[in-house]
Amino acid sequence: MAQKELPLSIPRKALEDIKTTREQKGITQQELADRIDKTRVTYLRFENGQTNLLSETFRKICSELDLNAYVYVLPADREELDIKALDQLLQQKDERIAALEAELEEAREKIRENKVTLQLITELYNQLKKEKEEA
Repeated sequence: MAQKELPLSIPRKALEDIKTTREQKGITQQELADRIDKTRVTYLRFENGQTNLLSETFRKICSELDLNAYVYVLPADREELDIKALDQLLQQKDERIAALEAELEEAREKIRENKVTLQLITELYNQLKKEKEEA
């Protein structure tokens, strides 16, 4: 079951840094809004402090701008960011494990095929050797 995303208490300094960094990087409000899957109006409200940011949205904005989200949030809100980050890491690890398991099964299948091939070659070699000895 997905955990409910909580609004964060974002200091004015963080909002100012977000706006300044976005402008320095030459990213428009529309471009950043698109990157975080929000409308420009919604993003504008976040940037101007007119509405609270949800933890995942704040993390996405900071990630897009190469800012450390953790330093801006109050200690009470840090746990929410930590949980989201850990959930994302766990999902990535699970996906990597599944991919590695698939690769391992492919390798096992190739080994089985090679064993059969080696067995057939060995039988053929022994048969030819026997025929040569009889001749």
